[in-house]
Amino acid sequence: MNSDLLIVGSGALATLFAARLSASGAHVTMLGSWHEGLAALRKSGARLNDRDGQIVQATDNPADCRGAKFALVLVKSWQTETISHQLADCLADDGLAVTLQNGLGNDTILSNALGLRRVSRAVTTLGATLLAPGHVRSGGEGVVTLEAHSHLSGLEEMLRLAGFDVSIVEKIEPVVWGKLIINAAINPLTALLRVKNGDLLTIPPARALMGELAGEAAPVAGRPAVTQSS
Repeated sequence: MNSDLLIVGSGALATLFAARLSASGAHVTMLGSWHEGLAALRKSGARLNDRDGQIVQATDNPADCRGAKFALVLVKSWQTETISHQLADCLADDGLAVTLQNGLGNDTILSNALGLRRVSRAVTTLGATLLAPGHVRSGGEGVVTLEAHSHLSGLEEMLRLAGFDVSIVEKIEPVVWGKLIINAAINPLTALLRVKNGDLLTIPPARALMGELAGEAAPVAGRPAVTQSS
């Protein structure tokens, strides 16, 4: 495999990470199933904002990704089971798959296929909007919080070289739950009201509902049985 890094996914955040990492000198391979996205990435590279596309290898064939040292998992939760088996064929024996996905349980699904020692979790507050296949607009800067792991140093260096604000924590559970609670308060309302995230702040009833939703979700994080199953 002629790649420093495997990114699983071809959507907005996957393209943002690919563009920035490739621009910093990393050799990036993107494994996905969205044919239009993969075609655009092959043709024009990973485009961020108004910059030229950055060269990436884009494929839907796990055989093209064998021997991956690091893999960033950036697919929807419903796709995790499928990609976990693909990663079993791709990831090196001493490789590390880092899930940057929202929600709970993705790491468990990955660990079932890859083993606990080859899976780690991360959370990011970065945002991206997909303008077209292979082309994204940054939603502003944010932090990439990584769970401490003995095999993490090479990936951490790549992320920092690409200009990401990286934080490493021993216990990532509070960070995972923090983002989950934020998503629980925002995402349902934007879907129901058909507005952008920021617009919720301009709608007084929506602001009140966000507070109620966050207040309802937060106590769940303190229940040990739920926390341990994540």
